[in-house]
Amino acid sequence: MTVEQRVDKLEVAVDKLRGTSKDRWDKVGAVAAILLPLALAFLAHQFASTMKTAEINLESRRSADQNALAQAAQDQQRAIARSNTRVSQADILSHFIDALTGTDRAKQRVAIHAVLIALPEDGPSLVQDLTAPFTDEQTKQVAKTALTARIDDLVAGLFDASPATRQNAYSQLTSSAWRANPDVLGPLLNMARSRRDNESGLYNTVVTLKDLSRTVTNPRKAEINTLCSEIASGRPRIAQQCANLQKWIDTRR
Repeated sequence: MTVEQRVDKLEVAVDKLRGTSKDRWDKVGAVAAILLPLALAFLAHQFASTMKTAEINLESRRSADQNALAQAAQDQQRAIARSNTRVSQADILSHFIDALTGTDRAKQRVAIHAVLIALPEDGPSLVQDLTAPFTDEQTKQVAKTALTARIDDLVAGLFDASPATRQNAYSQLTSSAWRANPDVLGPLLNMARSRRDNESGLYNTVVTLKDLSRTVTNPRKAEINTLCSEIASGRPRIAQQCANLQKWIDTRR
């Protein structure tokens, strides 16, 4: 092969290589033209999704902050209302203090009943103080009679036709003024036995018993269990509450 032939052959080979390289770059360019819009669309979607998530989180935090502020405002209003109530109760007590500690039995009796009703939180303990050993016997008797009557009224309220009266009776009987008072238990059990036809009242009684102090219910657990066995049959709601009550009494702290 002559030198001229070899040169011609090399030129042909170079031309072929140039064509192959060009085709490859053309293909890469075509693929890039397709992928670039897809990549941009994907990035745009990811950006939009991220922004939406951030917006949702921001709205959630804003809502939580608003709820917290609203709750704080409600708590403040309750505290103010409670403070105003205490001031009003103190004013009420100032009008009855002389009659409570005086010797006029008629005025004393009225004052004791008024304090028990007007001061649901502090009234029972104030009247209970009048039964102390150093108090004269007549005052003791008036105070004990008033306390018994008040308990009976509240227990009867659990069986009342008015939902508001039932709720008020439950709230007071389970408040700090009464929940640890052993004198509450007897009237509760007796009323439930005598009003077995009143399912709502029976249900309220069992719920109230559960929310009394264990120091009151535990010593009379057998009586409470007997009552539950008598009133729970065929009454699923009451049976469930009785189960909760029995579990509560048996729980050791």
